[in-house]
Amino acid sequence: MKKISIIIPTLNSQKTIKIALKSIFNQSYKNFEIIIIDAFSKDNTLKIIKSFKNKKIKIFNVTKKKGLSYARFYGIKKSSGTLIAFLDSDDYWHKNKLLIQIRSIQNYNFCSTGFSIIKNNKKMTFLNYPKFLDLKKLIYDRPIANSSVLVDKKLIYQIAKKYRHVKFAEDYLWWIVIMKKIKKTLFINKNLTYLRISPTGRTINNFFNNFFSLYIIYKNILKFSIFKIFFIYLILIKNIFKKKYFYYFK
Repeated sequence: MKKISIIIPTLNSQKTIKIALKSIFNQSYKNFEIIIIDAFSKDNTLKIIKSFKNKKIKIFNVTKKKGLSYARFYGIKKSSGTLIAFLDSDDYWHKNKLLIQIRSIQNYNFCSTGFSIIKNNKKMTFLNYPKFLDLKKLIYDRPIANSSVLVDKKLIYQIAKKYRHVKFAEDYLWWIVIMKKIKKTLFINKNLTYLRISPTGRTINNFFNNFFSLYIIYKNILKFSIFKIFFIYLILIKNIFKKKYFYYFK
């Protein structure tokens, strides 16, 4: 059985980290390690993590100034598994998430799952994407949630290293580069990942910074013209309203 290294960056995550970790230890697939990359939390985050008293947990510290992208790269660097999973500290998983993915990824290097966005006990689920996602799908939609990914370490390591200082939309950039490299990735049409949105969350606070980061990705990585970028933005904005994303950014 392949070992999975689960990368979790934390920063003052005391309100959510316990549920995230419980969802890992409740997994039906047990061959994993948990790599915590903490940005010197000042609350009870580390106390809660240590209360699990489990040798599968390894804790490292990286200053907040290094950024989230660097923290994830550092976690990959310190990992010993052949596969990498990412879990944000305010997200959690279905109990069979890893088992279903480990069985599905055998002939592939990358897979992601369906996911739900949860805010104030209301849930919006994103499923019914094609079995194989390609670059076009990734550009005109956002079918890959960071916490849903399982990826071969050999594939992600050099990409994460090269782009370890990107400040916003870093996971989206990684998937773009991967898609350019391997052409398509596997999507598991099951709701196995749960993303919690809070008023203080990074997703809300950096919404416009992420849109600017997309411009940089489209212009510098994909070499798109300004007219094509503008067209992509129109499609993305249309999807935001169609899928009622705006509810989560109030």
